[in-house]
Amino acid sequence: MPPILSSLVAGLARPGGNLTGLSRLTAELLGKNLELMKEAAPRAIRVAVLSKPTNPGHPAMVRNAKRAADSLGLEVKIVGAGVPNEQQGTFSAMAREHASALLVLADGMFRERCYRGRTR
Repeated sequence: MPPILSSLVAGLARPGGNLTGLSRLTAELLGKNLELMKEAAPRAIRVAVLSKPTNPGHPAMVRNAKRAADSLGLEVKIVGAGVPNEQQGTFSAMAREHASALLVLADGMFRERCYRGRTR
């Protein structure tokens, strides 16, 4: 869970306290990710957001993605996969929704599926 959502820090500009370290800051950077996506694929209008419903950080990330997408004129379709076996159906749903881009929210299950079979 990102440090702001878990109340470890007050904000990105002035975290406060005695906490030092790094975070992927996924929830806070979703807007920037969508901006870059729109820049790379300007004709992409409908973005599928792959979420894991049981991930406690994903509801805030989905809210941030929707807010950022609205400001960029993008339509967001939330698709969920709770277990690895659901992922194939999820991609079929994205195709039915005519999604032209995909944003994958951070979750170990998605990362593990991406790296399976690759040598590290």
